Amino acid sequence: GFAIGCGVFGKARKREPLADTSTLSLPNADYQRAVLGLLGGIALASFALNFLRVSFPMSGALLEVGRNLAVVCVCLGAVLAARQGQSITRWIAIAALIPLYYLVIWGFLSYGFLFGILLIGFWFAQIQKPADAGSVLWRVGATILVVYVLLTLFVGWASFRNEIRLIIWQGAEGSLGAVIWRAITQTEIFSLGNFDALDLVNIRLNLNIFIGRMIEQHQLFPELQQWGATLIVLPLVLLPRFIWPGKPARGGSGFMSEHTGITLSESSTFGTGTVFEFFINFGYIGVFLGFIVLGLILTRIDRRAAAYLAAGDYLRFARLFVVGIVATDPLLRPFFIVNGAVFAWLIMTLLTIIFEKQINKKRNRLFASRKALK
Repeated sequence: GFAIGCGVFGKARKREPLADTSTLSLPNADYQRAVLGLLGGIALASFALNFLRVSFPMSGALLEVGRNLAVVCVCLGAVLAARQGQSITRWIAIAALIPLYYLVIWGFLSYGFLFGILLIGFWFAQIQKPADAGSVLWRVGATILVVYVLLTLFVGWASFRNEIRLIIWQGAEGSLGAVIWRAITQTEIFSLGNFDALDLVNIRLNLNIFIGRMIEQHQLFPELQQWGATLIVLPLVLLPRFIWPGKPARGGSGFMSEHTGITLSESSTFGTGTVFEFFINFGYIGVFLGFIVLGLILTRIDRRAAAYLAAGDYLRFARLFVVGIVATDPLLRPFFIVNGAVFAWLIMTLLTIIFEKQINKKRNRLFASRKALK
C-alpha cells in the first residue's frame, strides 16, 4: 500500500542532474549562513533545554521540532557544501553527534537510529550524482554495508545497554566511557550464524509480537474494533486538554494494554505505530488503504521540499522537512503524527515570516544606503 501511495509502480519522473548547479538559485553566502545559524541555534537550544529538563506549556512539541531541526540543519549544510564543491566531512562529524547525544546523556539510541536513517537517505537522494549503472551498484553496496554496520553497532549497544543505563539513570559505580569503550572493543561482527546477536535484534524488533496479540484480542473481543473512532478525531489535535479532557496522552501504556490484553508498565511508553492503529480501526483493509494515504502524503511533502531546496528557499524546505520527519516515526500513532506535524508547520511558518521580515529590512537599509551614496 505504501509503495502504491508513493507511486513506485508509476512512470519515473525525469529530473535535472544534481551536479549541474547552473539552474539552481543559490542565494548569497550571508543568506545561507543566516539560515543555517537560525536552524542550528534553535536545535542547540532545544537540546540544552531537553538536557536541563525544562518544562513549560507545549514544551514537548516545541522541543521536538527544535531537535528535528538539527537533522534539517545538517542535511542542508551538507547539500550546500556538496553543490559548491566543498567537503562534507564536517557535516558528517556533526551528524554523528546526534546519536552520541542520546547515547551518552539519556542511554537511548532510538532517536539516534531514526535520525541516522534520515540523514543517510537524504544524502543518497540529494548529494550523490545522478544514477548510472555503476552508481546504482555502488549505492546498493553502500546501503548493504551501512545496514551491516548499523546491525553490528546495535548488537554492541544491546549487549551493554543495561550497564550503560545503570550508570546514567541510577548513578551506579563505574565509568560510562569505559563501558562504551568495552562495548566497542568486545562487540562481535554481526553474523547470521551468531544466534545471540539475532536474539538481540529480534527482541528489539518486537512490535510484530504486540500486533499479533492485538489481532488475537480483537478476534476474541470484536467490540474492541474502533471503526475509525481514533482517526476521526485527527482534526482536533490543537484543542487544549482543558477543553478536551479525554485528549489522547502520548506517554504510558494504557492504549497498548487495552488492545493487546497485556499488562505493561505504566511508567514506560509503548509506541503502537500506524500498522497497529490502522488495523484496530478497519482490519487488514484499513492497513492497506491507510498506507496508500500515508504514501501519497509523504510523497507530496518530499517532492515539494525538494522543489524548495532546488529553488534556494531553504526555510520553506526546512518547514516541510520537519513535518516529514514527524511522519516517518514508525512508533507514533496517527494522532501524534498529525499533532507533531501541525505544530511543526505552525512554528516553522512563524519563523519563516519573522526571518523574512528581518531579511527584507536589512535589504531595504542596504538599498537605501547605496542610493544615498549615489
